[in-house]
Amino acid sequence: MRKTRLSLKFETYDKKMALAIFKSLSPDNVNIPRELSFNFKLDNNCILLQVTTKSDLETLISTVREVLDNIGLCVQVIMVSNNDKN
Repeated sequence: MRKTRLSLKFETYDKKMALAIFKSLSPDNVNIPRELSFNFKLDNNCILLQVTTKSDLETLISTVREVLDNIGLCVQVIMVSNNDKN
């Protein structure tokens, strides 16, 4: 069976925001489905995500959707926190 690979680059305006998002995603990097290869890293103000599967495309889509939801939630929390400081 062929591999399916998805690569995403999430770039922020602020290195501290990228670091906060990266750290918030780290716990999610441990309980991934067996059929997936999941790798993400921090590069300055960018989070690079790569998900690969040899089998179940639906699981890949579901996993990426969950990661994107978590990133969105983290960004919202950071924005509210920044607004409260101003």
